Amino acid sequence: MTTSDMPTSLRHALEKLVESLDSAAGLKPNQIDREFLPEENFARRLSQRLDLAPPVDVEAIASRIADVTVKRIPEDVDGLCLDINIPGKRPKIWLNAKLRHHRKRFTLAHEIGHIIIPWHTGSIVDELDADESDSSAEYYRLEGEANRFAAELLMPHEWTVAICERAEHLQAAMHTVAMVGDVSLSAAALRIVQKGPSGFIVAAVKDGEVFWSGATKGTRARRPQRGTLVADLDMPACEEPLALTYGSTEYIWWRVLDRSVPAGRPTAPWREILNDIVSGLPAKEQAKVKQSLSGITAFAFRLLPKGTPVEIIFQRCLEALQNRSDHNPYLTKALEHPRLMEYMLAKAYERAEQS
Repeated sequence: MTTSDMPTSLRHALEKLVESLDSAAGLKPNQIDREFLPEENFARRLSQRLDLAPPVDVEAIASRIADVTVKRIPEDVDGLCLDINIPGKRPKIWLNAKLRHHRKRFTLAHEIGHIIIPWHTGSIVDELDADESDSSAEYYRLEGEANRFAAELLMPHEWTVAICERAEHLQAAMHTVAMVGDVSLSAAALRIVQKGPSGFIVAAVKDGEVFWSGATKGTRARRPQRGTLVADLDMPACEEPLALTYGSTEYIWWRVLDRSVPAGRPTAPWREILNDIVSGLPAKEQAKVKQSLSGITAFAFRLLPKGTPVEIIFQRCLEALQNRSDHNPYLTKALEHPRLMEYMLAKAYERAEQS
């Protein structure tokens, strides 16, 4: 879309935006929402000024404030932003010709961020997947700010929260954000993790192995660790997962359940049950496994005061148990013992009755 093709209202709004870039991107103190980071506020102000709603036409915005060129550049580079906030020079955006649709949209939103955020200057080579360990602290900070700007521009806070509130499950919310916002499932999953209600866990899986996972704010249950095989996942605190597959990647979502305490209090003390659990292990391994199991319960109890209701303590124990199997076959065997839940329940009752 060229400037002449734009609706008059959009063209005028963009012209005002460009004029405002000379004065702190047009943000006055009374227009700043302290709940958000500065770069997110710039995206929010841009959306308000242009009356934007998903799916955002980032090509129209970018072409109005910069010269945009699609060209062949090194494969590990998504784009370049040149002459950023240089007096007398119009910014230039170069996009990698090999970018796929959703990657191109996010990169454009990212480059718009570099131009709108007033302290971003000069020229920046953008690798949206840059690892902090491979980049200077300053470069990583600028890239992080541009990424957060892009996420807020493409998937606004209020819009995303409303979708999460209406959805029966965050798997469905992720799908809606991706389809309506015209963004990738990976971008939608990350945004939902940031904005969704507590009690949800997600893992991105390729070739049967977790390569990324996240949990919504306030979720205590342990999430799958990177490199874990799906076949080895252990999620006792969660209901059956819902999955969504795109290409070779599967996104698996779990909702943490408020489980009721099993009927019947354990008749044996927890130390006796623990001894039974480790009795079949080599003598030299028993103390280590006991220590590990005690550490798991300590993790579950760490934020719970003595006298907390047993239902809550038992739930925290289940959450702490998740994905605890590791390369120690003896701990794994103990975690699979049929009396493990009985042990956890006995510990929960003891903690609940302490004063």
